[in-house]
Amino acid sequence: MKVNIQKNILDLKEIVDECKTFYVVGKQTTANLLTWVFLPLGLHQEWQNKAREEVDRVCGQNVYPRADNLADLKIVTLILNETLRLYPPAGMMTRQVLENVKLTCGLDILAGTRLFLAMTAVHHDVRIWGEDANVSGR
Repeated sequence: MKVNIQKNILDLKEIVDECKTFYVVGKQTTANLLTWVFLPLGLHQEWQNKAREEVDRVCGQNVYPRADNLADLKIVTLILNETLRLYPPAGMMTRQVLENVKLTCGLDILAGTRLFLAMTAVHHDVRIWGEDANVSGR
C-alpha cells in the first residue's frame, strides 16, 4: 500500500509501526504503574489485604478477573487511582491559552501563553486533596 498524503491515509507499514508504538508505550507505562503500586502496598499491608480479599470475593479464589467484573473491584480501582495521583506518569503538562482570559484573582492571561502545570505539585496540594495529601495509604 502507498501513502495517500492528500487523504492522510497510512499504509500498512505505518499502521504496524503505530501498533508497535502503542504496545511498547502501553507496556512501559503499565509496568511503571504496577511498580509504584507495590511500594504503598508493601508499606501498608492492610490495603494489600483489603485488595486481596476484594479480588477473592469478586472473582473467586485462583481465578483471573474478567472484563465484566473489573468494575466491581472498587478497592483495587481506588489503589490504582491513588497511586496515579501520588506518582503521576507525567510530571509536567503544558497547555496553550487560546483566547485572552481574566482569572478571578485579577490576573490576565493572554492568548498564546503557554502554561506549564507541575502535576506532582497539583496532586500533592493540601488545598485540593486535604491535610493527608502526601500520605500514601491514607
